[in-house]
Amino acid sequence: ERIFTELIRSIEKRHSEVKQLIRDQERAAVSRAEEQMERLEQEIDDLKRKDT
Repeated sequence: ERIFTELIRSIEKRHSEVKQLIRDQERAAVSRAEEQMERLEQEIDDLKRKDT
């Protein structure tokens, strides 16, 4: 029973670590996407200015 309890605890800890890793990766991906959008918006503005 003790081994089973330790196994469950280990699985729960790993599950928590994986969830945190996924959250961190998601935040990083969102940040990169936002930066890319800002660059594209700036490029659009620059192109509009050149066109006028």
